[in-house]
Amino acid sequence: MAASLIITSAERARDLAQPPVYILGGNARASSYNPYWVGALTDINEGWSTHVGERAFANAGIDRADIDIVTMYDNFTTTPMKYLEAFGFCGEGEGGAFIGDGRIGLDGELPQNTNGGQLSEGYAHGAGYLIEMTRQLRGQADDYCPGWAEGEHHYDRAGGCRQVRSREDRRSGNRDNPSPPTVSFSVGGGGTAQGWSVALRR
Repeated sequence: MAASLIITSAERARDLAQPPVYILGGNARASSYNPYWVGALTDINEGWSTHVGERAFANAGIDRADIDIVTMYDNFTTTPMKYLEAFGFCGEGEGGAFIGDGRIGLDGELPQNTNGGQLSEGYAHGAGYLIEMTRQLRGQADDYCPGWAEGEHHYDRAGGCRQVRSREDRRSGNRDNPSPPTVSFSVGGGGTAQGWSVALRR
């Protein structure tokens, strides 16, 4: 898998062919107060919640309630579950039930890794997450809908549609010309010295 991103000013982005997606904020190399502090954690969630999560939300000017959709590093199948807990989307020890209840599905409370993540789409250390979030926020998830490139989706999951609707449309059950998500949050890992996060907004 290969991936690339083009970043420019908000003013320039408005003149380009594709709808702009804005970077709200984030952080990098942030899993601990010391980038060489490795192996000293007694709680696997500590580095992510304290040194990534709270700082990331503050930098982006958002809270968990503002987030429509997430991508979370999935170097192992258990990692996204732990991140849900560490970033406060559910309580400690509740990640398994959160996932098992379908709350991370395409029409769930907090859709997660809608591109299949690194375990299914390809392992590019999280670059694919940002591309997927950009597509989702634009309403251009590349799925089996014939008009996906123009933002036209039928929202039939059995028919291969994976475009996510806005949180409001998911809650109301609206499938009649719904809006795409507004705010996304992506987190990646690679050890206590390499944690990163990015919040995006359409």
